[in-house]
Amino acid sequence: MRFKVLFSSLLTATLLFSFGTVMGASLEKIEKKVEDLAAELAELKGDAIDDVKPLDVDLSGSVNMGILLLNDGRSTGDEQEVFIVDNDNASTRLRVDAAGDYGDDLSVGATIEVQFEINSTADITQNQSALAGSNNFTRRILEVFFESAKYGKASIGHGKTASDGSAEEDFSETSLGNCSIVDGVAGGVYFRDKNGKALVTSFQLKDAFMNLDGLSRDMRVRYDTPEFYGYTLSASVLDGGDWDAALRYSDDLKDVSIGAAIAYAHARQIDNFQQVSASIAALHNPSGFNIAFATASKQLTGSAANVARNNLNYYYVKLGLLKEWFSYGKTALALDYYKGQEIYVNDDSSMTYSAAIVQSVDKIHTQFYFTGRNHSYKDATSTEYQELWAFLAGARVVF
Repeated sequence: MRFKVLFSSLLTATLLFSFGTVMGASLEKIEKKVEDLAAELAELKGDAIDDVKPLDVDLSGSVNMGILLLNDGRSTGDEQEVFIVDNDNASTRLRVDAAGDYGDDLSVGATIEVQFEINSTADITQNQSALAGSNNFTRRILEVFFESAKYGKASIGHGKTASDGSAEEDFSETSLGNCSIVDGVAGGVYFRDKNGKALVTSFQLKDAFMNLDGLSRDMRVRYDTPEFYGYTLSASVLDGGDWDAALRYSDDLKDVSIGAAIAYAHARQIDNFQQVSASIAALHNPSGFNIAFATASKQLTGSAANVARNNLNYYYVKLGLLKEWFSYGKTALALDYYKGQEIYVNDDSSMTYSAAIVQSVDKIHTQFYFTGRNHSYKDATSTEYQELWAFLAGARVVF
């Protein structure tokens, strides 16, 4: 409207200039009016252009490399036991975030996150003849989102499903070394036959040690409600029809920080199953003492083979201590224990425990870590499996 008024005024002034002598107006005053209106019109156009601002773009990422030593009971043979690895608990990755505000209560943005893992702890094996991995970038997050403090957040694209992370509430800050993803340190390796010491290559460690953490990341539409007294409800529908929902709670109660989550997932595309996962964690801020607990149960459905499978289930407990003993960064210590049942096949049992330390050096944005984890496995066959130790030391640089 203002533009139209200015344009009409400019046209009127021009006509007045043309007929100035007839109207008896001053030529100099008319010329001045035309110049002022033209300047104001140019300023208005400039303001309109200035209102269209680019999104704020942030580039971040991390590189996480370490040395993994296996003690799997080998007595002879030339299989590999020492590896230079990318730690799958927090893989090497790049991330781009773009976001901007539209009005007082709407943020619009997009996220691109990819990882590049070389010799990942999730993929290495004792008998590999070359570096493990695909030698290229793989997708983690490719999504757009719309977020409002009043109405919540809607996301579409490849990203975290509603149930992702529901089994991973944790305040210990030792996830580089130990967390409920207990296969993260050496998930790709094989157990050995306790008697003949040969590698049992019919399954990998990660097949028998799962944390059943929802539907992970996938192509989905997701909605998160606004936080209400610490509670947030989320739901997502995946490409193909799988869906999940989760309820989360996060708050500080005096000196104690609490985080909890419970989720239900229903999948029918590739693996037909229904799954419930949950976790709770607490941190006593003055002392740094923290505790976490996670559990999940998965029921396979659909095919006759699935129906014949018992429900997969596990529980996980963790005790940690978070301190600022040194001026250059926090020190995090933790012990954990995991017990799984029916994870790989009926009537099997998987057990692991570990200790971990993570030392942050804030000035160089680096975390140094060390962990030692013991794994043992039993099933209904006559095979006795040698227990397996994995020791991982490394550093993650964050930028």
